Amino acid sequence: EEEERRLIEACTARMTREEGKAPRGWLSPWISESAVTPDLLKACGYSYNLNWAMDDLPVRMNTRDGGSLWALPYPQVGWAAC
Repeated sequence: EEEERRLIEACTARMTREEGKAPRGWLSPWISESAVTPDLLKACGYSYNLNWAMDDLPVRMNTRDGGSLWALPYPQVGWAAC
């Protein structure tokens, strides 16, 4: 968890430096996410992520701090469809 937190914090700092403002959303590398990614993103100031392909509509995911994070649908197309 600590390694993932450091990755999110480092990426956030870099994007903030380069763009002049903090990002609000996140898409994990290789769309890989751990069980604590939503909690870490919320703690780092994110309001949504794009990692979950669980539904056609945005849903709120509860985070361990009592808050929530929007999960926006990510349309994953299987290789067979390409």
